[in-house]
Amino acid sequence: MSKINKFFLVFISISFIIFYHPVISFAMNDSELEVIIGYDNNIGKEMIIDKSNEVDYVFSSLSAISVSIDQSDLDDLQQNPNITHIENNAPVSLTNGGNGIKAMSANFNVTEGEQWNIESINSSSAWGEGYNGTDVNIAVIDTGISTHSDLKVSGGYSSVGYTSEWTDDNGHGTHVAGVIGSELNNFGVVGVAPEADIFAVKALDQNGEGNLFSLLEAIDWAIKNNMDIINLSLGNVDNSSYLKEAIDKAYEKYGILIVGASGNGGENSSVIYPAKYENVIGVSAVNEKLNIAKFSSRGQAVEFSAPGVNIISTYLNDSYGIADGTSQATPHVSGMLALLKQKFPGMPPVELRRTLVNHVKDLGSSGRDTVYGYGFVKYSSDQNKKYHRNSNGNLTYAEEYADGKLVKIQEFYPNSNIENANENIKYEFNLNNNEYIINAEKLDDKTQEVTNHYEYYPNTEYGKHGNKIKYRFDLNTAGYVIKASKREKGTQRTLNRYEYYPRTVYGNHGDAIKYRFDLSNTGKVIKASKREKGTQRTLNWYEYYPNTVYGNHGDAIKYRFDLNSAGKLLKASKREKGTQRTLNWYEYYPNTLYGNHGDAIRYRFDLNSAGKLLKASKREKGTQRYLNWYEYYPETVYGNHGDDIKYRFDLNSSGYIDGATKREQGTQQILKWYDYYSNTAYGNHGARIRSVTYK
Repeated sequence: MSKINKFFLVFISISFIIFYHPVISFAMNDSELEVIIGYDNNIGKEMIIDKSNEVDYVFSSLSAISVSIDQSDLDDLQQNPNITHIENNAPVSLTNGGNGIKAMSANFNVTEGEQWNIESINSSSAWGEGYNGTDVNIAVIDTGISTHSDLKVSGGYSSVGYTSEWTDDNGHGTHVAGVIGSELNNFGVVGVAPEADIFAVKALDQNGEGNLFSLLEAIDWAIKNNMDIINLSLGNVDNSSYLKEAIDKAYEKYGILIVGASGNGGENSSVIYPAKYENVIGVSAVNEKLNIAKFSSRGQAVEFSAPGVNIISTYLNDSYGIADGTSQATPHVSGMLALLKQKFPGMPPVELRRTLVNHVKDLGSSGRDTVYGYGFVKYSSDQNKKYHRNSNGNLTYAEEYADGKLVKIQEFYPNSNIENANENIKYEFNLNNNEYIINAEKLDDKTQEVTNHYEYYPNTEYGKHGNKIKYRFDLNTAGYVIKASKREKGTQRTLNRYEYYPRTVYGNHGDAIKYRFDLSNTGKVIKASKREKGTQRTLNWYEYYPNTVYGNHGDAIKYRFDLNSAGKLLKASKREKGTQRTLNWYEYYPNTLYGNHGDAIRYRFDLNSAGKLLKASKREKGTQRYLNWYEYYPETVYGNHGDDIKYRFDLNSSGYIDGATKREQGTQQILKWYDYYSNTAYGNHGARIRSVTYK
């Protein structure tokens, strides 16, 4: 076998990703546009075909057609109820105008398997267990794949307009494909999954350019041809509703795993589309020291990290090339998923995606972070597991080691054995470098879907963890976080409850809390806050009647407080226990903070059993001394009460009535003035009128 040369020529590493930018129009002439038009029914479909100058493609997975059409005809369709949505075509191109790959010299030598990237992800351990990607179909949607002696291509498709051949005339797609599936054949390089079935889906041309038409058509082909994995080493700075819909269909309906590059925008850039979509596995890039590459984009959508610097792979003209980029990191994850797909052939894609979390080296902050995601992909061999059995020979738990340290513990459901262990996991505990528990998951005994996540107090040892749970998260059947509880160390008394906005993903839940409930020492709900999604700004506070139990709290709200955008109190309502009928409304002085609001009530409104206003009082800030009383005409509704005051009573500094006015409903014109005897208290004033003055 040949050896890698100990030196390389100095070269400039050009990081790259593929971007497309939506444009106002993609014009063939002054009035003709290229657009994607959605339809609601066959009538709409036929109308699109009839009005279009040229039909580019009728999608199978989308109720949409890509067409060229005159502006006037497009205007007609936009007004038609049978048409759902129209989106402009958009160009796709490589940011540097080339492919970012430097061809290796003709006399360069490489030893198969000695590439730093392949060694670091430990894929050879999977091969040793018999997992090499056999019978896993991977669509590389890119510039095509060139014929290469170190790469086997199982088929392909071209969605570009100038050729029906899927051969690569740029080099980018060949390089990406080689990272996934270069053959294990004693020469050249080797890919992560050397026996995977690689399909070349050419959506970009010789200049690395294409458009949204070709990208959507490529995804459509992958769906129709039963691909297991789609590799998207490309990106888009803007959202596309049709691209998102195509990806959602591929993942949710057809069970295709989709892997996308996070982007090469650097530390201050966010993850690009499609990696930013929830149903795409976003990948960042690291260097040989497993540090994040300077060019790699970061953000909450980063799910995993992989090698992306100095990556040697197959290239044009049966040669090899070296490149940097999240484009190179992405196929490492696609290849790893192929190994796991072969290992667990019946496992649903959602669960395979979760299983990949078990095959990482945690980098950066413990757990998932915005730089490395869950961590650096690294195959975890079964040979690094130690199984424990009970007296009946059934598995009880397993310990998993990496670099001599305990990194994971799995507990099993009853009657588990080595053959069905991966289908009978009950709890999975993840440990840090000091072998303390970071977090855990509970899995369903039938589906192996995650039902709960647990987070622990620092320095929690396995075996002593039962009373050290800090947070418990409950998930729905779709795998989204519904609610959570915070627990006291030792007693495990619930301190807080949390409820989340729909479709909240564990790991990205910090800014998706909808309600937080505070509990007393006896476990009863004291108060709660409602928060804005994203900003987590408090929108409302709630206080509850004594002995309110969480879960039965909906009809036990005593006070609800409404806040403005600056977090200051606007108003509040007092509610009746059980019926939740509003008893009182309160309005506050400006800049009143919740918690300091008791002496800042400006108006208090009293309602009758029908919810109509009876009376109100105005109070002095600080002292809460009564300044005025108001009585209202019958059937007055709070919020529309300003012109329904019937009587207004003015009080002096001693709290006695100085005088009063009667007002006309609607106009609020004064009809009468009342003068009272000294020391007349409101409520006892009816018989103490001294004089009445009529207007």
